[in-house]
Amino acid sequence: MLKAIIFDFDGVILESNGVKSNAFKTLYNQCDSVALASIVEHHRGNYSMSRYEKIQFYHQHYLGIVLSEDQLDIEARKFSDLVKKQLLSVPFVAGAKEFLLDYTRYLEFFVSSGTQTKELIYVMEARNILKEFEYVYGSPEKKDEHIKAILGNTGYICSELLFIGDRVEDMNLAKKYDIPFIGRASSNDGAKFDNTLLVEDLWALRKVIQVEVR
Repeated sequence: MLKAIIFDFDGVILESNGVKSNAFKTLYNQCDSVALASIVEHHRGNYSMSRYEKIQFYHQHYLGIVLSEDQLDIEARKFSDLVKKQLLSVPFVAGAKEFLLDYTRYLEFFVSSGTQTKELIYVMEARNILKEFEYVYGSPEKKDEHIKAILGNTGYICSELLFIGDRVEDMNLAKKYDIPFIGRASSNDGAKFDNTLLVEDLWALRKVIQVEVR
């Protein structure tokens, strides 16, 4: 029986998949359109790469600047401020907030995201959903570490969990741990999910899960 759900955040809770791409565009607005397109393409193709690594790489490759540690921290804070500002205003995925409020009495909720943990907590508190979650996992830890922590700290077995994500990487991680997976169909990776149950939004999720009323 399902006991807990692990949610990716961007594209699953909030319609925020373009937020970091927009933040990089703003951070590097002195670059020409070709360079900006290359930066965004690289960012989207390297989600496992930290923002610190990306910023250092983009500064060196496109601006000819090697950042010191202090300079890198300053640029990373600028990026973080841009991300947080956008996350406060983007809409929820349809049905997401309602699902969290209605099902928190039946299930435990976790977030496993590539966004920095402190940013997640800030945004989730500001948008009044933090209290619905047992724990929030973000970067710099990797999602593989998140899953290990959830399994180790809760005592749940994998069949009692459900992972909801919008990227193939999420699906593959769930498969690694034999955790049931549902994909969000509207993601950029939607066409790449292989024999996977997809939902358009979190209203649709209600129709495909079974919970034990406590």
